[in-house]
Amino acid sequence: MALTHDQITSITRKFFLKNFTQLVFDQNLLQKRLAAKGTKPSSGSTIMQPFLHQGSGGGAYPPYGVHSMANIDQNTAAEFNWKYYNVPIVISRADLLMNDGPEGVFKLMKIKMDAAAMTMSDNLATDMFKITTAAGTDSSIEINSLDTMLNDVADGLSTGLVYGGITKGAATNTFWAGKTSDFGGAGLGPIYSRINSFFMEIADGNILPTIVVMHNVAFGAYINNQQPQQQYMKQSEMDAGFLTATFNGRTVSADLHVSYHAVTDALNRLYVLNEKFIDFVTHSKENNRLEPFQKIVDQNVIAGQLYWAGELTSSDPSRSGVAHNFEAADIT
Repeated sequence: MALTHDQITSITRKFFLKNFTQLVFDQNLLQKRLAAKGTKPSSGSTIMQPFLHQGSGGGAYPPYGVHSMANIDQNTAAEFNWKYYNVPIVISRADLLMNDGPEGVFKLMKIKMDAAAMTMSDNLATDMFKITTAAGTDSSIEINSLDTMLNDVADGLSTGLVYGGITKGAATNTFWAGKTSDFGGAGLGPIYSRINSFFMEIADGNILPTIVVMHNVAFGAYINNQQPQQQYMKQSEMDAGFLTATFNGRTVSADLHVSYHAVTDALNRLYVLNEKFIDFVTHSKENNRLEPFQKIVDQNVIAGQLYWAGELTSSDPSRSGVAHNFEAADIT
């Protein structure tokens, strides 16, 4: 006897939904690392991202002298809109007939949920690494990309960007600009030193970038030109199926979603990120919520929907950076 729509929904929720969010973020290393620390607000019409951009005032004073009591307003917040994603789970009558009974449906739903997790992760990663090529504001539909988070006037691509309700590049908002670097185009030889210089430009005392992310082609060139001792990969990340190496003791990650063009070097990207100041915010009431399976009127199928709401935010873009204008042959 075939299971009802409610029974299929119940099986999905009981056996697959609890771990689905983890399954989504486990598909992508940067997502996985950010999700492990991400906040999950339960309500609110927008996402408020607090940030601290200056000290508390004060300074040197002479003995018995009058010292400053002037207070600097340090605490403020950027404001982001929620972004919404969905993945449909469609099951044909033929699928149900061939996978009849609880065990058959369990196997079928495992395949469907694995595919849904890959799709959700791919959609989020595609938008996370989407490049900014013109002036504009926060995306109204997709999560804001790292390019939107980090780019500013210096790269010549994104003058006038508004991020979190704050205009980048304004004289009073220089703290809100990420670091950018033009690596000088193709044919300039090895750029390992340029990566290191860029890394050190972002570093501030013991506040250091935590991960470098580049396209697989660039990563392959990076590995080919390193000494064996520099090709060390973290065992935990290898066990999770990710390609990683190290740079200044930090993880270097390969990701096919990062922009790479064999011809147009200006569109190539390399990200040097401090994850402490980046959050993958997820709404706790829309954290891959499952809408129950329903019959589709004009098809012999049933469909459920998985819904996610959240945003990629930063409390201090200046702690991370994006480099562009290079070719893979120079990643040495």
